[in-house]
This record gives sequence, structure tokens and C-alpha cells, in this order.
Amino acid sequence: MTFTRARTRIVKPRPEKKSRADAVPPSYGLDCPTAEDLAAYIDKRIPGHREVAIDEHLCKCAACMEVYVAVLRFLLAQKDLADTG
Repeated sequence: MTFTRARTRIVKPRPEKKSRADAVPPSYGLDCPTAEDLAAYIDKRIPGHREVAIDEHLCKCAACMEVYVAVLRFLLAQKDLADTG
């Protein structure tokens, strides 16, 4: 009779991912800006009062800040390619 030892695998629990709803404090009533608003914000083609609202929103919403930073990185990479091309 042969006995084999069962292998025990220790699995560490994964940290819970926060949903987008968790990224925005419930007391903050401004909706996330649209893609068009973010594009206008990046291109500096947005009215001053809306620019201030988006500034404040980006400071409080991690999801929108991630999108904003990703777009800026993409635009900088495109500019670098154009400059070296």
C-alpha cells in the first residue's frame, strides 16, 4: 500500500477592489465629466466655471484622474513620436 501526501496550497485573500462608487465620496454631488468635457478640459477649450468644477472633481475621483492621466500620457507619447519622426 502506497500513501501519498496531499499538498496543501495556502491561498492569500486578495484585497477587495474598490468600485468606482467608493472612489467618490457620497457628499460630492458632481457627476463625472463626459469624455467630451475631459477632452475640452485637456485642450483648454472649456468655460472657466466648468474647468474649476472638473479640477475639483479630478481631485476627488480616482477613476476620472486615472483616465485623465492616461490620456495625457498618450498625448505626450504622440508628441514625442511626432518630434522624433
